[in-house]
Amino acid sequence: PPAAFHATAPATPPYTPTPPPRRRGRNALLAALAVCAVVAGAVVGATLLNGGNDENPTNNDAAGDETSQTPTDQETTPAEEETETTPSETTSEPPAEPEPVTYEGVSIPDYHVISLYQDPPSPERTELGPSYEGDLGYLGASIISYDRSLVTGDDNTLALLRQDETGSLDTCRSVTRYTDGFLDDEAPPGSEICLTTASGDIALVTVVEYAPVDSSSQYVTVDLTVWRGAAQ
Repeated sequence: PPAAFHATAPATPPYTPTPPPRRRGRNALLAALAVCAVVAGAVVGATLLNGGNDENPTNNDAAGDETSQTPTDQETTPAEEETETTPSETTSEPPAEPEPVTYEGVSIPDYHVISLYQDPPSPERTELGPSYEGDLGYLGASIISYDRSLVTGDDNTLALLRQDETGSLDTCRSVTRYTDGFLDDEAPPGSEICLTTASGDIALVTVVEYAPVDSSSQYVTVDLTVWRGAAQ
């Protein structure tokens, strides 16, 4: 009898798993979410930072205003400009001219001097000589010399005024023909002499008379107009 045919089931091929399809949509979504998270974090951080600066906006504004209103070293405020251009109301005026003081008929004996700071000036005998002490001195005639002279110390000045010059404070301030003495024939009676002392006093000396040469008392008589402190 024919051999029985045994049907053999076809061999099942080995199982090969099929890879799952790529989930591109999910990956894109995750990437988008990540980007959103970064953006959100940046926004939150910026908000927190601005919030810290805005906690006291008034102070910031005030500080800004104060900075803008405070003048720098290079800037000049209107008040300073006004001070620089407008004379100060408290500026003191120049001192007034000293009042003249007149002394008439002052007689200075031989080898005596007077000092303008004295009120009134009184003749005093000099030990060193009229040229070394006092402000105005007199040397009378003697048996050695008939010369008579008005003299002053080395630190003072005498200036004989001309006939066309008026004896005044302004004239005595301006005249500069300085010397330290005059003989009687150079400064006869009626002559006007400007005397300026080292201490700052000015005097107009008018010669009134000289004692006669043969007189036992030698002296010169002058009128004085004194401006104390006028040369300072």
